[in-house]
Amino acid sequence: MLKKISEHWGGPEYPGRRAEIYHDTDKNCFTVHFYKKRTVEDLVEERDMVTDGVVHSSSYAEDAAENWCLGYMP
Repeated sequence: MLKKISEHWGGPEYPGRRAEIYHDTDKNCFTVHFYKKRTVEDLVEERDMVTDGVVHSSSYAEDAAENWCLGYMP
């Protein structure tokens, strides 16, 4: 089950970008949903914050969401 933790929006340079952070209670990890608005809002990617079996913290997920919204991620 997904529980929404927070939401981030792009600034003036990336107004169509948005990211939502969830805690996935089934997987016991944080998941970030990356959106980009074109003609309609599209989910670009859904990414679990886990690397090589290491579950990352909520601040790691927040950083990933912020990086998307600021255009640091393509």
